[in-house]
Amino acid sequence: MNENKYFTFFYLILLVGLVGHYNESLFGIMLFITPVILLIMGLLMIFVSGFYSSRKFVLWFVILYLFTLILEIIGVHSGKIFGEYVYGNVLGFKPYGVPLIIGFNWMLVILGSINIACKLSNNVFAICFTSSLLAVIFDFVLEPGAMNFGYWEWKLSRIPFQNYFAWFSISFLVSLSVFKFKVNVYSKAFIHYFAGLIIFFFILNFK
Repeated sequence: MNENKYFTFFYLILLVGLVGHYNESLFGIMLFITPVILLIMGLLMIFVSGFYSSRKFVLWFVILYLFTLILEIIGVHSGKIFGEYVYGNVLGFKPYGVPLIIGFNWMLVILGSINIACKLSNNVFAICFTSSLLAVIFDFVLEPGAMNFGYWEWKLSRIPFQNYFAWFSISFLVSLSVFKFKVNVYSKAFIHYFAGLIIFFFILNFK
């Protein structure tokens, strides 16, 4: 498989998205198609990785997707996990107040952070720690744009430290599960996803 053509397509989507977000006449359209684009890009990276054909990976992914989604639902309704926040309507269908795309994006971001961490260490604890730290950095970069574009809204427009602690803890558990259940998740496709999105939102923070 010629992966480069898929990666090129991925970055072209992000580039078009940046142009659309900075163009007032296209901005509304960009927000409307945001959940679809996130789904397409995530599925594209899973396709490129080839793991869609692995029953073990698919089962692990679905279970952890539901795990993160349930935590988000509990978090939205209780304020006990991430802090007090509500989701807007930008990210699409949201049963129980949480967009379905959220758990999916959680998984792709953590997959990217795990793959980057594995490039830096062979120690399981170090990989899980670094992966979780990278996920927190991703969220830190994501938050300003996400709030400005109506993805979600924090009470009093303040992001609590609790949110980043939750991101770290959940990412650590998901990363640890990779080693606990011996799931093969290693593909540069996920690194591209992580890197592409963090650059995308970093640039949007200057809008």
